Amino acid sequence: MKLSTFCILCCLSTSLSQAATYIWSGAAGNGIYGDANNWTVNGTPNGYYPQSNSDNAIIGKNAGTVT
Repeated sequence: MKLSTFCILCCLSTSLSQAATYIWSGAAGNGIYGDANNWTVNGTPNGYYPQSNSDNAIIGKNAGTVT
C-alpha cells in the first residue's frame, strides 16, 4: 500500500515539473521580464514567467526592450 502511494505521488510530481515554453507577449506594456502579464503559455496568460532552467523563453525580434 505504501509503495503504491509513493509511486503515484512520484508520477504526479514528475508530470507537474515538466518544462514549459513561455512566449513573450509584452501585454503588460512595461518590458519587465518578471511581470507574468508579459508572458503566455500556449497563447494564454497563466500568471507565471520563465523561472527555471527547464523552462524555455521565446522573445521575438520585435519585442522591444526587455528588462
